[in-house]
Amino acid sequence: MKINYIKIMPEIGCYPIWVGVDGNIKDTVKIESICNDLVLIKEFNTWDSIFQNIYDLSDPESVGFDDKESLIAFERQGICLWNKLSILKPDVKIEYFSFVFDRVYDNILELQNDLDNKAIYMDSFIWVKP
Repeated sequence: MKINYIKIMPEIGCYPIWVGVDGNIKDTVKIESICNDLVLIKEFNTWDSIFQNIYDLSDPESVGFDDKESLIAFERQGICLWNKLSILKPDVKIEYFSFVFDRVYDNILELQNDLDNKAIYMDSFIWVKP
């Protein structure tokens, strides 16, 4: 399978990289399977561990970031990783699932703009604990 589509989207119990062909997701994979940049691999794994740690198996209802600042910081880290992976994979369409806006983006600048200009005015976030 020649991968030409990647979605960056952490999921509890899964890898944060989803790969496919022509926009159709086929599988979730370790970052190591699509990238050999050791620094980027470490950054992705650290970022994903932050997400995995927001979930408590003994209390599934408590899933979420402690506050909106933590969520937005996580999102900004994700955008940075998205940008780095895009540079390494210029021939691959890469999308990113935003936990702040609960939607998929295919344009880094659009998400950065939304974070800078819309997130500060939002009162509630799906991925922040009540």
